[in-house]
Amino acid sequence: MQLCLRASCVAVLLAGVLGAEASAQTPEQFYAGKTVDFVIGYPPGGSNDTFGRLLARHLAPVKTFADAQKRESTLSGTGVGSTVSIYPTVMNNVFGTKFKLVMGYKGSNEAMLAVERGEVEGHSTSWTALKVAHPDWIRDANVAILVQFALKRHAELPDIPTAVELARNDEERAILSAVMNATEVGTAFFTTPGVPADRLAALRRAFDATMKDPELLAEAQRINVGVSPLAGEELQRLVAQVSELPPALLDKVRAAYTLPRTN
Repeated sequence: MQLCLRASCVAVLLAGVLGAEASAQTPEQFYAGKTVDFVIGYPPGGSNDTFGRLLARHLAPVKTFADAQKRESTLSGTGVGSTVSIYPTVMNNVFGTKFKLVMGYKGSNEAMLAVERGEVEGHSTSWTALKVAHPDWIRDANVAILVQFALKRHAELPDIPTAVELARNDEERAILSAVMNATEVGTAFFTTPGVPADRLAALRRAFDATMKDPELLAEAQRINVGVSPLAGEELQRLVAQVSELPPALLDKVRAAYTLPRTN
């Protein structure tokens, strides 16, 4: 899972009537923390659209993870229990980022459409989902990917740090490692409990072989789906680590998942 922010480039710029207090502000004070939106009055792909997008990308207030710790940015969300909302919440609780979730979108495609419309500034989604739904965003550098929610960097994103790498001390590293373990477990394939060891080994080896099948890899490439398998034994080890967390650390992991209360 990766978190990406996109500059707002197609929205409505509203000008209001300034009161005495606002008029006394310097331009720097007035624009601090605000989003400047652009209205492009021509179809996508033309020179007006291209230059508008170029300017918007360089005016975007949040381009790095450090920016996200300093400035509030809105992210489109789906359900409270989805990873789309969980991971930004963990970042807020652990790192003090200022992600503000706008909930209620029906699925990741609609949430990404909200980014395109300028309703929000970004979205937390998987690298695969982004490649499949919007390869043009990647090709045209219309998104800034801030962080990877994973234990290891994806081979296609070697320059983007993982959340674990951003940890500032051992406690944060332990909390984030426990949370990121779930990203591996969440995409696992399971069989029935109590299966004989020899049958389990046969299933695992069959899975490993399938992950190297040239036809499977060719089809995955054709549909822009990344294949980065984890052996069953390694996954079993991650599950054991999560289930054996010390109670004190488990409480801190739960706290990292907790959404702030709203009135």
